[in-house]
Amino acid sequence: RGSDHGGDYATRWMSMPFFGGPIQAMGRRLGETRASDLEPLGKVYSYRSAMKSMMDALGCDHDEFFPADPAVDDFFIA
Repeated sequence: RGSDHGGDYATRWMSMPFFGGPIQAMGRRLGETRASDLEPLGKVYSYRSAMKSMMDALGCDHDEFFPADPAVDDFFIA
């Protein structure tokens, strides 16, 4: 099928590092998974939400992209 992504947590949760700029977390980890089975613990951030947040921070219009995903307020200093 052309994809290595399955329905398991191992192919769903990937780290998304953000460096520099107005990053609010400053060295903290946002989101967490349980090591034994990768069950999400707490808030989960999607790649679409992260990209929408980056577009917000850059002042880009994202109305036509990722309409169902909210931006993530935890990432950036307003």
